[in-house]
Amino acid sequence: MQIQIRNRWSDFNSYRAARVKSLFNAESGCNFDLDAELDLSGEWSIGVVVGPSGSGKTSIGRQIFGEPAPFWTPEWPSDAPIIDAIAPEGDFNVVTAALGSVGLGSVPTWLRPYPVLSNGEKFRADLARLVCEAPETAVVDEFTSVVDRQIAKFGALAFAKAWRRLKGKQVVLLTPHYDVVEWLEPDWVFDTAKRSFARRLLRRPQFDLEIWKTDGSLWPLFEPHHYAGARRRERPAAWPQGDAIFHTSHPQLCQALRRDKRWRQISAAMVGQNKKRGAASIAKSHTKNGKPGGAAAGYGGHFRAVQGFRYYGQKGLA
Repeated sequence: MQIQIRNRWSDFNSYRAARVKSLFNAESGCNFDLDAELDLSGEWSIGVVVGPSGSGKTSIGRQIFGEPAPFWTPEWPSDAPIIDAIAPEGDFNVVTAALGSVGLGSVPTWLRPYPVLSNGEKFRADLARLVCEAPETAVVDEFTSVVDRQIAKFGALAFAKAWRRLKGKQVVLLTPHYDVVEWLEPDWVFDTAKRSFARRLLRRPQFDLEIWKTDGSLWPLFEPHHYAGARRRERPAAWPQGDAIFHTSHPQLCQALRRDKRWRQISAAMVGQNKKRGAASIAKSHTKNGKPGGAAAGYGGHFRAVQGFRYYGQKGLA
């Protein structure tokens, strides 16, 4: 595919424009030309155009799939949480999986409307919608530009894995950041700085991961990052060593545990307990502890799909 860009802005003749041209000999320096040969034949899923700002990435993005260019700029409602705005007619589990796959796993964030999110959250929400709506072709400008570089690398890895599962869909990512390219493992890369094209599958960097067994004493380090702010885990002393029960409301964690043969689901409560019974229990506790007054309200009656899983370890694989 031949890309030819001819951007012309040399016809401004205001006093300041004329003075700048005269002082800096810039009669045509504001024009921009770029020629690129991109071999986009055969099957591919992810392409990357990388290079510094002003080097022609967006102009290339406009031409790759023809006009009108399918730039990914979704419109978001301001009166609905993003969990409702993403694929409203689609599968709930698919939506939550997409949010998790792009690094937006904070459950409270799912319940906020798009306009109040941070720039980083907005970017990841846009990617989640892209994965869920899965257009045949898409161009994403300024990919990972508004997120922390460490998050950008792992977010790129997660997005690439999610996009490749779609099969047959093509996305072109435009970015000034070279650090995400190897994490994406794209099918092709065009570097606007070197004006070079490479069709290859990069290997993402290796890293060492150490897992240490610990106890609840380290929980305060993780509590601020947990979506519910508390653990739901018990280990009855009567069970054999290595067995455990885990309770969670997170849909993606539930799916992961159901896929893992070392875990078996043992319970599922789709709603909370009886609210009046909860109020009576609280009032009884107040009286027992000598506290004045009773309980104005009780817990329960809400929708919270708490699901329980038992760990069998290697025995579950047998």
